[in-house]
Amino acid sequence: MLSACSSLIWSASHGGSSIFGSGPSLRRRDFFQSVLSQRGLLDIAWHGCKLNSPGFSDPHSRGLAFTIADPGNGEDIHAILNMEDGPLPFDLPSVTGRSWYRAADTILPPPETFAPAGKEVLITKPVYWANPKSVVILVSKP
Repeated sequence: MLSACSSLIWSASHGGSSIFGSGPSLRRRDFFQSVLSQRGLLDIAWHGCKLNSPGFSDPHSRGLAFTIADPGNGEDIHAILNMEDGPLPFDLPSVTGRSWYRAADTILPPPETFAPAGKEVLITKPVYWANPKSVVILVSKP
């Protein structure tokens, strides 16, 4: 899982998506304050395939997701990590007045792996099917 995340961050910093380090969501001093954003999201929330059920106590779990809420009007981030050998359906959190857009999916071939800023792909369903051994980054937009 670590190598997939490292590759994702390296690629993003070398011409891929601009989500890493571009907004206040990832440049905070404090997390875990249990403060709701103006869109109703906690500053950070952990999930599995089901929202708010990360499966931390399941030693066989190979799926994890988390949501990082932007404290202002910027993009919220929802990351999905599927290290299973098969695809998994991950529920997406509702974001008041916004939709989720795919900024990155490591299963897609280049140049589709990372969407250029402003060209992210709209997700129209409340569930995202993550392919095996993949990392997906979604961003919320009005």
